Amino acid sequence: MKLGVQTYTIRSIANKNFELALNLLSRKGIQKIEFARLKASPKNAKIIKDHDFEVLSVQATYHKLAYKKQAMLHFCRAVECHKVVVSVLPILAILGGRHTLLRFAKKLNQLKDFYKAYDIEVGFHHHDFEFKNISGQTKLDMLLKHTDHDLKFVIDTYWAYSQNVDLKDLIDKIGHRLMGIHLRDYKRLNHKAYKDAEVGSGMIDFHEVIKHGRLYKPYLVIEQDSKSPMQSIEKSKRFLLDHFKLDIET
Repeated sequence: MKLGVQTYTIRSIANKNFELALNLLSRKGIQKIEFARLKASPKNAKIIKDHDFEVLSVQATYHKLAYKKQAMLHFCRAVECHKVVVSVLPILAILGGRHTLLRFAKKLNQLKDFYKAYDIEVGFHHHDFEFKNISGQTKLDMLLKHTDHDLKFVIDTYWAYSQNVDLKDLIDKIGHRLMGIHLRDYKRLNHKAYKDAEVGSGMIDFHEVIKHGRLYKPYLVIEQDSKSPMQSIEKSKRFLLDHFKLDIET
């Protein structure tokens, strides 16, 4: 499985100087990214290619992927990426009920069909909202049921664990529709507060995650909301490389 970094993790650096951010990753032996929370511009595409980075996927909001299709297609072609990911449920689908979610599922199918014509797979990335029950089912289960089987999914270990979801069961449930996994740990600060943390430093059993993930060959990306992103990336990377055989270099 390929291992990279989700650029949300390095956004504080990358939004000021994207080239510097990629150079810092390169120094750590990392040459793969999931592109997110940055402008999908020709300038950034050129920086990516000039620095020999592989883009595992491009993550953006549904609105950007649906209403700025040509710009997104141009960026994907420029960086030679064949995967895009809807980053989050639209606010109406977060707040709404069954019918609102089913309308969104239909839109996901339509989005998938559009990009498929250009040899690009579409995935959906969950947060915690998708584990809320409506009509006796979780929103994630409804999306799985009411989207086509070639619509893929990206698991986030932190958000799933925060909702007491068994990650092994979640991976097996999604099965061959699994496109990627966001790797970040879950650390409880006290009986009420918790945060995401470096992989291997918290409560998640990543041996189970990697073991079951291997069956479906998703890409893996380190993600964390860290005030010291490069140090956090190094800790997560070191844990993952020490414990698992992963492809981190080009």
